[in-house]
Amino acid sequence: MRLVPVAELGIDVRWYLWTLLLEREPHTVISHKITTFEEHLAFFKSQPYRLWFVIEDDAQNWVGQLSVTKRNEIGIQIAKVHRRRGYARAALELLLHAHKPLDAVPGEVPGNYIANIAPSNEASIALFHGFDAKLIQYTFEIPRGTHA
Repeated sequence: MRLVPVAELGIDVRWYLWTLLLEREPHTVISHKITTFEEHLAFFKSQPYRLWFVIEDDAQNWVGQLSVTKRNEIGIQIAKVHRRRGYARAALELLLHAHKPLDAVPGEVPGNYIANIAPSNEASIALFHGFDAKLIQYTFEIPRGTHA
């Protein structure tokens, strides 16, 4: 298995990443709500991540994606057909061995990698616990128009 930089892949990678977005289950999504393909293309062209990879298995099949923001935030998604095969764990191991987090900038960038995970995403929570990650905060969203 290997991590292939998105920038090194052809035009088809845009469509592949879009199909991964469509597979996301609503209860596991806390950011990047599903958009149109045109909005996805604009997002893609904005180069939103410091590191962005397609996860490729040993047979060179694309099985998911891994991204890291400029704030050291890790995002991993494995295609439904490839889940529960260890790809997320292996991809995270490759990332941690090959790429250090950015240095801390107080108030802007934590000095460690972090992952924002929906509370109902038990598979991702278990994955990060397996790397000795610790819970550091709860984040709440107050809907617009809500008044005390």
